[in-house]
Amino acid sequence: MAGVAMAILSGLAMCLLCSLQGCGGSSVVHAPQAPRSSDYKRQAQMKLELQDLREQVKGVRQQNDLVKDLKCKVQELERKEEERKAFEEDLRRREEEAQNYPAPAFLIASNYLEYINIAITGGSGTGKSHLHNTLRRVKRQDASWAPVGVIETTKAPTMYNFPGLPARFWDLPGAGTPTFPLESYTKTVGLRHFDVVLVVCAERFTEIDVRIMKELDGHGVPYFPIRQKVGEALRNNLHVNGIDEDQTKQEIVDYLTKQGIQQAYLVDSFEPDKHDLPKLRREVSATIAKNRGMGGAESFAEL
Repeated sequence: MAGVAMAILSGLAMCLLCSLQGCGGSSVVHAPQAPRSSDYKRQAQMKLELQDLREQVKGVRQQNDLVKDLKCKVQELERKEEERKAFEEDLRRREEEAQNYPAPAFLIASNYLEYINIAITGGSGTGKSHLHNTLRRVKRQDASWAPVGVIETTKAPTMYNFPGLPARFWDLPGAGTPTFPLESYTKTVGLRHFDVVLVVCAERFTEIDVRIMKELDGHGVPYFPIRQKVGEALRNNLHVNGIDEDQTKQEIVDYLTKQGIQQAYLVDSFEPDKHDLPKLRREVSATIAKNRGMGGAESFAEL
């Protein structure tokens, strides 16, 4: 038995010795242990792996930035392309309109671009010649007085200076005649080249008047529907039917509204300070001032 015990102890001693030699020292688990060389190798390997991952992440981020930048550039390109298309379409439209609606020869010959140009148009017997005489504040003895007749006296576009202002009235022949057919009237007389257009009737607007105003509206040309000779209508209705002025005016407005005329000016050129004529002066002046960038009606002398 003693021999067996000695053999066991001898074996344990040899195992312990081998263990100590293999570990390089004490194997007590709670004793401090210095890092091994393999640990430093592992540390270096981990640093390399981290650096490699950092480079990969950086590359992915750069790619993502490139993708985002590319997306932004594509969106900008698409926006610019739409902008170019819209600009070129506007150029095409303007070229086409300039070709289809050139300034007529009579305007070009008058150096019209140096002046404010007001057109006045309407059928025969509407009193438009006397109206623009009144608007220009000229008298029969003045050189710029326009002839007034009971029949159509305007055979061609006729210019009348506005005393004291760089402005001109253009008395235009009525539309719907062999010389000035309705289909080409806007182009022939150059309505799109005037600052404003006054469309005058005596009792009601004709179908021709309404079509002209619709065309002006479609082209964005400012126009003023004017019901002339309203004083005469007021007096007649009072004398014949006993209907007062306010009621007669409302009847006229209602009638014109049924024609599709939403804001007509009721005027009488023989009564320049009554009815809607002062309002007409103010609003024509304001419209011209606004469209010419003059800052307001006060910057353009009232007609």
